[in-house]
Amino acid sequence: MMELAVLPGGTAPRAQVAGYRVAGKTGTAHKLGVGGYQADKYVSSFVGMAPASDPRLIMAVMIDEPTAGQYYGGAVAAPVFSAVMSGALRMLAIPQDAPNDNIVIPPEQAPEVKEMV
Repeated sequence: MMELAVLPGGTAPRAQVAGYRVAGKTGTAHKLGVGGYQADKYVSSFVGMAPASDPRLIMAVMIDEPTAGQYYGGAVAAPVFSAVMSGALRMLAIPQDAPNDNIVIPPEQAPEVKEMV
């Protein structure tokens, strides 16, 4: 089920890593402030593992108060996971469990799947 999150139609297709199956979960939370939750402040996250067929690495990425108009975990934290996990898997020479062309990013005009905040 967690692999579906990184596939097209999931909340984090930008978490995919070339040559590896990955699995994970996105998160987006309002920050707590004086008087309750703040409407415009978020913590965005993605927690994932790879390779999904035989997990060797687990990584959590948390972005405190993301900017540039995006705040969902799949849009903000997932790309960071992809870049860092890709480097870590290759640096540790962990065998691939998928072809190099396994990444399927939805087209720009595709609607973004958003988790509930």
